[in-house]
Amino acid sequence: MLKQMVCGVLLYDQAYDDIGDALKPYIKEAAIGRYIYCNSAHQNGAFLDMIFKPEMCDGSVKDEMLISIPIKAVKFIASGNKTLPIGFTTTI
Repeated sequence: MLKQMVCGVLLYDQAYDDIGDALKPYIKEAAIGRYIYCNSAHQNGAFLDMIFKPEMCDGSVKDEMLISIPIKAVKFIASGNKTLPIGFTTTI
């Protein structure tokens, strides 16, 4: 049986400005600053593909979504079992 995973993705500050409003539904904030919490994150050539469930977003997303951002925008990725905190926030 495949375990369900979650990912936390940190972007470079400039990436939030460059991508702008298109990224807003997916951004979370915590003590570490802005980050993206998603179901999965996989490199696809020069891009990082991230899959989100609606509950991982700001309420404006109504169905599962895949977004792709330039891999050069990524600073750090952590992933883990869905039942464990991955260090970005105290609750998941």
